[in-house]
Amino acid sequence: MERTQVVVIGAGVAGLACAREVDRLGHSVVVLEGRPRIGGRVLTHRTAGGLAELGAQVVHPTADLALNDLIGAAGMPLAPLERDADLVVVAAGQRWDSPSLIYSHPPPPWAVARALTGPGSVTECLRDLPEIPRALAALWVEQSVGGDCDGLDAGAVAAVERARGGGVEAVLTAGFDTLAAALADRVDVRLGAPASVVQWGAAGVSVSGAVPITAAAVVVTVPPAVIQAAGLRFDPPLPPAKLAALSALASVDAVSVALTAERPAERSTWALFAEEPWGLWHSTAGSPIVVGHVKGPRAAVARKVTWSMSNASWLLHQLDPSLGAAIEVVSHDWGADLFARGAHTMPTRGSEAGAFEWARPLADVVFFAGEASAGHAGRGLVQGALSSGRRAAQEAVRALGHGAPAATTSRE
Repeated sequence: MERTQVVVIGAGVAGLACAREVDRLGHSVVVLEGRPRIGGRVLTHRTAGGLAELGAQVVHPTADLALNDLIGAAGMPLAPLERDADLVVVAAGQRWDSPSLIYSHPPPPWAVARALTGPGSVTECLRDLPEIPRALAALWVEQSVGGDCDGLDAGAVAAVERARGGGVEAVLTAGFDTLAAALADRVDVRLGAPASVVQWGAAGVSVSGAVPITAAAVVVTVPPAVIQAAGLRFDPPLPPAKLAALSALASVDAVSVALTAERPAERSTWALFAEEPWGLWHSTAGSPIVVGHVKGPRAAVARKVTWSMSNASWLLHQLDPSLGAAIEVVSHDWGADLFARGAHTMPTRGSEAGAFEWARPLADVVFFAGEASAGHAGRGLVQGALSSGRRAAQEAVRALGHGAPAATTSRE
């Protein structure tokens, strides 16, 4: 059986960042990844017409600048996320642009979402609105934040929005997969090597799976939903506090779709579909690629859609008739992905306390990272994954008695 000082489970952003930090601190590390690729929930699809982000899409403005610093140091080009795009709602066979929607059914759903406050669920906070504005606002929150409004905590949603304000959202023009590639440079990653059982104790850890390995410490970066679905088991089992944290850290069900059209879009457009196939869709001026993400309860509908060229062409016509017919369709079902079990962590009641608990090490041998272990500002974001991976690396090396910088777990 192979041995290393630290074994990392998962080659997403958190796992790769963790391994780089362990290596920087001068210790041996191996990353085990069940997929045949790196990146985790970063998934960039490339075509002759350009690229589409089926996973992580945006660099959000937060107080955590670690991701921005990494992007700058690597010379990766950034561009502001478009804010002057058209915004339309497609519902009941009608297509409303922003002015007509605001005139006929005020207030607009995006304005309602920004004004949410606790306590209570999002559904409870929307109950006094008229029927159509209420339904559209609920759908907007489901698709922009993710999750069922009955389970989303309005206060947690508002806290997330506050934590991510105050700056310009940006996109990596060369693709988010270039970030994963940069993190993986010179890191020992074993692809197609899913871990099945982590045996842990005072003497260290033993990881069973495609690549059996022993180590002084393990850093677990797989999403909590995977562990809850028994995709990774622990011996001895996780203690009750960890199991409670798992229950609080639910993942957003999601299906992502990229359509390539005959012609590039004349204008950039965001479209909220309040009918099948549902979701929030985006076209970019000058590009033939349209990307849609269908989240929450509506993902089950999108999962059953037969993405024929005729169905895809109908959607393109609703979004922007200038696009013409569809010539390619690709999709990824994050809810059915055995190594993800969802797109990202939802801001539900108890998620903040759950994240704080999930980040706590076990017996200075088992450490945890990933966006689910971050505070409000980083949960659900690449920033949270990156910083949590570095934090767990420092905790692990410090626990081994090698003098790593002090690492802290905060609620942000």
